[in-house]
Amino acid sequence: MKQEYLSLLACPKCMGDLRIKILEKNSKEVVRAMLTCVKCVNVYSMENGIPNMFYAPERTLQFGVREMFNETPYGLVGARQAMENNHSISMKVLHRSPWYIRENDVKGKLSLEAGCGGGHLYAELSLLGADIIGIDQTPNSLYQIKKLFEEYGMVPNLVIGNLEFLPFKNKVFDMITSMGVIHHTPRTQSCLNHFSRALKENGRIHVMVYHKTSAWNYVKNTLRFCCRHSRLFSNLIFFLTRFWMGETKTQSNQLTVFRDNMVNPITKSYNARELKRMCRKAGLKVGYLSRFELPELYVLGKAIYQSPLLRWYERRFGWFLHANMTKANGSN
Repeated sequence: MKQEYLSLLACPKCMGDLRIKILEKNSKEVVRAMLTCVKCVNVYSMENGIPNMFYAPERTLQFGVREMFNETPYGLVGARQAMENNHSISMKVLHRSPWYIRENDVKGKLSLEAGCGGGHLYAELSLLGADIIGIDQTPNSLYQIKKLFEEYGMVPNLVIGNLEFLPFKNKVFDMITSMGVIHHTPRTQSCLNHFSRALKENGRIHVMVYHKTSAWNYVKNTLRFCCRHSRLFSNLIFFLTRFWMGETKTQSNQLTVFRDNMVNPITKSYNARELKRMCRKAGLKVGYLSRFELPELYVLGKAIYQSPLLRWYERRFGWFLHANMTKANGSN
């Protein structure tokens, strides 16, 4: 991690400032360091250029999610494709949508990807010119991203951390993105509260969560229920994952795709009213919200997201909830 970004970190337990003792660094980044909170004296380590700021006051189902992804992290196929193609953004199908993140939204601006997982969006935003920091609770995912960036002579800025106890100071970021992450956390409201706290006054937040009343969500919930109660059915869905789940086109780990979608310990969904209510509690104002966006979908390895049948389905039933947010007037 670049040295100037270490000063943005705060103690996730008490939000206190950190005393930073650099133990090893090179011309590009700080490699090893010890970070000590000046208020609660908690100590956080930094190894291999990645500070470990993970904090959780109690053991919840979140640890199951963390252990699952740490055992089989998402592969880097999508991130590697972005790096190889250089500025070729896979989500251009959304270019007409107000939700879509454009180059002038991020270029030269300090951004946070909250839950960077397999690194696909992190790589794309980085190539668009964002000064971007990625945070994820899964160490192995971040180690993969770092190794990939180093292959291209780049230094990623990555942090191991808990979105419910975001380890950053107030009013730091121009933009925060979180795509398909906070619905897998025990306290989604806490994540939004911290996003609002860490956002600058004129900053923007882009979030995607599962849409509760979409037909797609009903189908997936039914499949999840059956997988949890029938080993035979679970094995069948695992076998079919490679054919009908779009992520297998851009992710190398079929097992992780299956686990994430079918047996994830925490999987929640929200309707538009619920999401807006949580945003208001966090001091955020929703400027744009849509359930009619689908970045990509593949069947038998072939992209079909522009087919007339899927577009009809999208207009009628929707997919996921996508929202753009800004700070409400008077919020901190």
